Amino acid sequence: MAKIHFLNLDPTITMAVQNRQYNEEEIIQLNKKIKADERTKKKAYIVTMIIVTLLLLVGGIIIYGSEIGFPDALPLLLLNMLAAAIVAAVSWYAAIGRMSKQWDDLMRVYYPAVYMDNEYGSIDQNAEKPEDTEQGKKNKAPINKKMYGRKFIIS
Repeated sequence: MAKIHFLNLDPTITMAVQNRQYNEEEIIQLNKKIKADERTKKKAYIVTMIIVTLLLLVGGIIIYGSEIGFPDALPLLLLNMLAAAIVAAVSWYAAIGRMSKQWDDLMRVYYPAVYMDNEYGSIDQNAEKPEDTEQGKKNKAPINKKMYGRKFIIS
């Protein structure tokens, strides 16, 4: 059976952001690290999906073309491409989309000024500032830590 691995943000980082335990410089550094990790995953994803699509297309042409013949094999080739599109969408969400959405939602809600400065330009100066507490500084997740965990479904 196949397993689909959905990547999630690390729970300690999620809790630290929700408790506003990072100052502005730290959250900007963390944002840059997560965005760089996301770009790396996107590049690997694109290369992998191009290879998978080409294998499905070429393999379908060879197998279906030799067994059935081309006018009759065309619907099966189109079915292969539909399957590749569905796999691409699900794997994009599992590998990149979910974690990116979680991070964007956290930044938008808990650090709106930093989010707007890094994503869309600056907003008004009345945005809430993160609170620094001694307990919060002790419990926050380190910035250089792995940013994601895995959740398994479909076994």
